Amino acid sequence: IKLGYSINMSLNTFQKVEKQKERQFERDQHLDFMSRSGSSDSSTNNLSNSDLRPKPHGEAIKTARDFLWDDGDDSYESEESYEGKIRQHRDPSSYPPREAFRNEVDDVDVECVSTDCSRPKVSVMQKAHAMATNLPRFMTGTGTNHEQISMGRNSRTPSAFVGNAGHSVDDDTEEFVNTKRRAKTHLDYQKSRRRRWVIGVITIFLILFLSVYLRDSNDESNGSTGSEGPGDEDVVSPPDNTGSDVIPLPPGSPQPPINKDAQRFEAVLERITNAGFSKVSDLTKDGTPQHKALRWISDFDPFQVHTDSDSILQRYALAVFFFTTNSDHNPNTDMRNGAKSLWTHDDYWMSEKGVCMWYGVNCPSRVHNGKETTQYNENIDIVDLSLPKNNVIGTLPEEIGALESLTSLQLPNNELEGSIPLSVTTLEMLEILDLSRNSFTGIIPEGVDNLLSLTELLLSKNSLDGSIPKQIGNLLDLEILDLWGNQLGGTIPNDIVSCKKLTFIDVSYNSLHGTIPKDIKNLSSLTVLAGNRNTFNGELPSLQGVNNLNTLDLSLNEFSGTFPSGYGDLTNLRNLHLNNNKLGKMIPEQIGKLTKLENLSLQQNQFTGELPDVFWEMKNLRELELSSNSFLGQLPADIDDLSELKLLLLNDNKFSGSIPPSYDGLGKLEVMHLHNNAFDGNIPDGFQMLSSLRNLQLSGNGLKGTIPKVLGEATNLEVIELQHNVLEGYVPSDLSSLPRLQILRVEGNELIGTVPNGLCDNVDSGILLSFTADCAPTNMPGQHIVCPCCTECFEP
Repeated sequence: IKLGYSINMSLNTFQKVEKQKERQFERDQHLDFMSRSGSSDSSTNNLSNSDLRPKPHGEAIKTARDFLWDDGDDSYESEESYEGKIRQHRDPSSYPPREAFRNEVDDVDVECVSTDCSRPKVSVMQKAHAMATNLPRFMTGTGTNHEQISMGRNSRTPSAFVGNAGHSVDDDTEEFVNTKRRAKTHLDYQKSRRRRWVIGVITIFLILFLSVYLRDSNDESNGSTGSEGPGDEDVVSPPDNTGSDVIPLPPGSPQPPINKDAQRFEAVLERITNAGFSKVSDLTKDGTPQHKALRWISDFDPFQVHTDSDSILQRYALAVFFFTTNSDHNPNTDMRNGAKSLWTHDDYWMSEKGVCMWYGVNCPSRVHNGKETTQYNENIDIVDLSLPKNNVIGTLPEEIGALESLTSLQLPNNELEGSIPLSVTTLEMLEILDLSRNSFTGIIPEGVDNLLSLTELLLSKNSLDGSIPKQIGNLLDLEILDLWGNQLGGTIPNDIVSCKKLTFIDVSYNSLHGTIPKDIKNLSSLTVLAGNRNTFNGELPSLQGVNNLNTLDLSLNEFSGTFPSGYGDLTNLRNLHLNNNKLGKMIPEQIGKLTKLENLSLQQNQFTGELPDVFWEMKNLRELELSSNSFLGQLPADIDDLSELKLLLLNDNKFSGSIPPSYDGLGKLEVMHLHNNAFDGNIPDGFQMLSSLRNLQLSGNGLKGTIPKVLGEATNLEVIELQHNVLEGYVPSDLSSLPRLQILRVEGNELIGTVPNGLCDNVDSGILLSFTADCAPTNMPGQHIVCPCCTECFEP
């Protein structure tokens, strides 16, 4: 605004000076003409700018002068007044011919009034002034031989003008007035054209000024300059623009380049190319994440890291990672103006902040405001990239290998796909590699043995195939190996036993086969060994000496042989899952030593014999699954001592005798499956004490007597299955008071009578979803159950 105001004032001053010069020139022309007109009055030569009344020609000259010279007030005399004054001084006999006057008037707008066009042009004002000042001589008849008037190109003084008589006075007046009008119209046109030119120049200046101002303001808002921070001498820190007067751009607007310098672009390109992390074809091809990241680093990055700084490669690698997993982004999109990434969290990514401030990026810890932190506004070595469950979609680029100081790379629970880049194996300082729960395919890179500092390798829940590389045995510091939920084949390499620090091995849910390495017992620090849902065979591995083992899960395989007696020495064992194998014979008494055991799963094997008495001394058992074997004998009354028990599965065995009557100590029991055994006797009333019981299955036994009414007091029951026993009597109405009962099966017994209306009401209301019984036809009362609301009826 100040610039435009200054330009306008200057132009106004210029116009005033030019107008004053023009008026002064006209006055000079008039005085010069009067001095040459031969006036005998000496006072003519004494005329000044303030006294312009020419005496030789009297009122006529004064009239012409006043008519042509307007002193800026545009107060011209009317045409009638002027014509009257002209008639008072005109001599028709001496006035020049009409043709001569017309020719002179017509020549006003021609460039040359003589054959010599090399002389300067005569302005319209000069010609009009000449005709006006010579007009009195024509009217008064001064001179006998009238000279041809002309405006000398080399002289500012108009010469005499000679005409012929014989023309009308009114015509002459009209010609003179028209001449004056044409002269003034042309002068106005020149002024208008100059005014338009001036306005155009001012407009151009304003546009250029606003363009420069907006560009500079945007540069400042993006922090293109700044001072170097401590410990970061090779980068230019962005300024803090909080509260700065920056013109905001519309949301999602492309940001102008911070520094579109061809020389910087070439320097950045050369630096990245020499690093060898990106292919030249990817860098030079428009639309690739590498090209976008290159342009962002070179032209749009507000931080403008020096090209000779190592941190530029880290910033570039993170930019490639960002664009690879946000394919819809352009490099000149500033997320602060409304753009959104696909990630759940993306705080400070692709902004003016140092990478140590970006979400999920951590640098060496420092003390800030009395607290230790790993995030601060600098571009230094990155030690941790952690973006778990952040909706990171796409592939993991090779450029991740540029983060050479990385000690932890954690990207679990995302949607990354493709193969694991080989450049990951060049991160020699890497300690934690967690790419679990993604969709990676391909093989585990064989160069993984280069990661000599690796302590945790977590690749679970992907679609990796191939085999477990034997090079893993070179990772002597490896503590956690988690490969479950892939499509790995082959065997567990024997080299794995060289990793003496291993505490966790999980290779379950794969297609591994063969045997477990025998020397795995040398891994004395092992706490978890899981290999379930594979096709391992042979005998169970000896784990004598692995005293810290907490979990052993080798279920759903093809192991055979017996239960190793040495497992009794695993006194820290809490979870033992050997179900769904081909193990046989009796359970050794040494199992009673596992006093810390909480979950024991031995179902679907070929175990036989009675359970040892020490079996019921494992007071911490929560889940006991022994179904689908060939166990014999009776359930001891000591089962009531398992106060932590929640799940008891003894079905599909050969247990016999009566069901223990008391269950005072099983207040936490939720599921009891005793079906398909050889139990007899009555259903004990003690079930009413099972306040947490939800699922009771006693079918397929030889139980007698009636359905106890006290079952109606176990208000959490959802499933009662009593079918295929020898029960008699009526279905008790107390069962109608069970508000959560969904399944009731009583078919295959000798029950009679009519089903209580309360149960039918529960069926009608949708609470009781399945109710099956031996329903008799209505014309055969007294023989079987009458059940108009049963969901399914069986023949007796």
